[in-house]
Amino acid sequence: MDVRNYKKVGDAVEVPNLVAIQTDAYERFLQYGVAPEKRKDIGLEAIERQLEQSQTRFEVGLIAITDVQEAQAAFDRSVVQ
Repeated sequence: MDVRNYKKVGDAVEVPNLVAIQTDAYERFLQYGVAPEKRKDIGLEAIERQLEQSQTRFEVGLIAITDVQEAQAAFDRSVVQ
């Protein structure tokens, strides 16, 4: 029986810092540190805008309440995460 020793073999690829990657992505999503009036319409801002548009469209009779509830659920999910 041939026993192979893999102790001397190093890592094939450097393991990235996954916590830092996730934190950076979340801060970009929230636009952390950016004044509200200067935030781009991405991430949480975009989801909030979609919710406001859904509510307005419901009020004038263009969409059903279920569409507003779906937009609210998407907003709630993004805030919780």
